[in-house]
Amino acid sequence: MNILNNYIGKMIVLVLATLIFSSCGKTETTTQLPSLSPITSDDSCHVCGMTISGFPGPKAQAFIKHQDSSLKFCSTSDLFNWLLQPETPAILREAFVHDMATSAWDTPNDNHYINVKQAWYVSNHDQSGAMGPTLASFKDKLAAEAYINEHGGELNQYADISLEFLSRLKIVDSHKQHGMQGHK
Repeated sequence: MNILNNYIGKMIVLVLATLIFSSCGKTETTTQLPSLSPITSDDSCHVCGMTISGFPGPKAQAFIKHQDSSLKFCSTSDLFNWLLQPETPAILREAFVHDMATSAWDTPNDNHYINVKQAWYVSNHDQSGAMGPTLASFKDKLAAEAYINEHGGELNQYADISLEFLSRLKIVDSHKQHGMQGHK
């Protein structure tokens, strides 16, 4: 009986060790993101509360952990103001912006979103978004450069954008509106 108990005990330890070691090195499976939903007349911006539809410029959507529906934003500037808050990285799953190479400025196409981290951005251009100055977002660098040739501005990537950067957009836009030059 003692030999049988030792054998059973060793088998239990062996099975548990196998289960434990077989899970090592495996990464947690990522869950599929829900589909991006069209922006409707009922949607309001997660940051400013303004109605989103009917305003020009790129819009955005973000998914947070433990929530299937997206947060919607009236502009890329409002999205970045939210993304750059200290608590956001802990809850963010992914965020998306319109690809303005495939959308009219006045009516962005909800079928053409791109990942916020992979987009190219144009700042300080001559077009306003829903909240005034905004970042024009593009999937391809060449499309962003073509936009700059037509509308002016500066090329930026995701890592370039900070809260200080966003505040300078407002200052530059204010100076443009009042005819001031040389203040950036």
